[in-house]
Amino acid sequence: MNKLPENSLPVCLDIPDEFRAEARYVFSTLFRMAGLSYREEEVERAVSREIPLLVYYGMNPDRPLSARASLRIQAASYYDEDGSVAPAILEWMQRTTDGAQISGLPERSYFLYRGKLFDAGQVWYREKDSHQPLMVYHDNQIFLATDLVASAFYLLSLEGERQSRERDTYGRFRPEFSPLGREVYRFPAVDAYVALLVSSLRFLAEKVGIRFQERPRWPQNAPFAVALSHDVDRLQSWTFAKIKRAIRRGNSASSLPKRFIQTVLSAAQKTNWSGNFEFILELEKRYGAQSTFFFVARNRMERDPAYSLAGNRLRRGIGAILQAGSAVGLHGSFLSYDSREMLVEEKDILEQHIRKPVTGIRQHYLRFDSEKTWEYQQAAGFRYDTTLGFDNMPGYRAGTSLPFHPFNWAQKQPLPLLEIPLILMDTVLWLENNLYLDAWQARKVVEQFLTRAKNMGGLLVLNWHNNNIHPRDVTGFTDLYDFILRWVTEHHGWLTSPDKIWEWWESEYVQND
Repeated sequence: MNKLPENSLPVCLDIPDEFRAEARYVFSTLFRMAGLSYREEEVERAVSREIPLLVYYGMNPDRPLSARASLRIQAASYYDEDGSVAPAILEWMQRTTDGAQISGLPERSYFLYRGKLFDAGQVWYREKDSHQPLMVYHDNQIFLATDLVASAFYLLSLEGERQSRERDTYGRFRPEFSPLGREVYRFPAVDAYVALLVSSLRFLAEKVGIRFQERPRWPQNAPFAVALSHDVDRLQSWTFAKIKRAIRRGNSASSLPKRFIQTVLSAAQKTNWSGNFEFILELEKRYGAQSTFFFVARNRMERDPAYSLAGNRLRRGIGAILQAGSAVGLHGSFLSYDSREMLVEEKDILEQHIRKPVTGIRQHYLRFDSEKTWEYQQAAGFRYDTTLGFDNMPGYRAGTSLPFHPFNWAQKQPLPLLEIPLILMDTVLWLENNLYLDAWQARKVVEQFLTRAKNMGGLLVLNWHNNNIHPRDVTGFTDLYDFILRWVTEHHGWLTSPDKIWEWWESEYVQND
């Protein structure tokens, strides 16, 4: 089998200049996620020069090309004539019986923009609940009528948040504010696009007898990864409201008096009043895992944690975290998401306390503005952010579970800052204003996300607050955290921290764009 020349896949962008920077960003991001290298091929060369394998993205997928095999993606109009973003419509695509024979081709996905529909060849995807073909194969050519490039850009750039100006009382975008509704966040469509891209290119490469090099997505070829993180909002585990909830919603197999006694005994544990750091570290050590703890460096208002980094309990806890090989990141204060100066100051304070650089950040209350926060974090010197998630549902806010570089609208290119999306936060599962599940119901939800990460080779970033993991479990959510660690280990996933994800993605897992 012949090796692909230059060991990079040529991509031909036959599109208007208005969307060229956006398309380059998407291909760079998708190929990076896929572990592949690519180069841009001029249209004229694609017509006249013999190329073994080509990805074509344009308005005319029937255009004659010199490629022996090609994946032809029909481009739609992302921008209207007045420069505004064309309306996006959430539509589902379903794999056919013929498509199921292609290794790694995802069972389903959704798309937001479509081109023309094809009616010839072997149909691999159809529109859900319809006979309309969306992806067909014929004579070493794959034709894709769904514009996954425009769809991916809409999701990765958070265009839905730019279009909707509605925010909650804390200034946060919520899934119900999306022009496309909450459903758009329930499935990692961008991850499915990557799987579709890789599966199609592997299939075509085999047909014409060439090979290309794929880098492993995770170390040691792990099938998926789970990143463990803990927002430190308070040191004490128990509050009056939490005690009431534990007694009322604790182990249903126990009587009310027994649950009361169990809660009192749990609250009496000394570590419950000093952050539970040693207990968490010991639990994670059993599974060879590490995590990142995010600390607030400065209390600016009543919604910020009341602890001080200079306190003895915090100093001992941070020392134990660093000694165990886990990491410390900044939990940006309530107001800092909207201020570069605050982020600079808080990063400097935390670094002075831990005496080493701080790499990552997650904003308190998940407050985030897609048009400001990333750039302020970048300017403050952070290397990654892991704020991008929801406080009221688990899901994929940018359509992906995988790390990506945010799109800089001013410069029309990626920011150096890496976004590691937050997919599931513990408090989403059981607080009254969210799902309000008991531990058994929550386990079913968590296992669904674990299974999806495993099946799609994805990343599941968890935020399990330190005050919700304690030595004497009452509600079952400490046991649930232990279940997660055990499940990942048994399924051979990479159990790690956001800091380690950043190190791998930006050093080991590097693409020459």
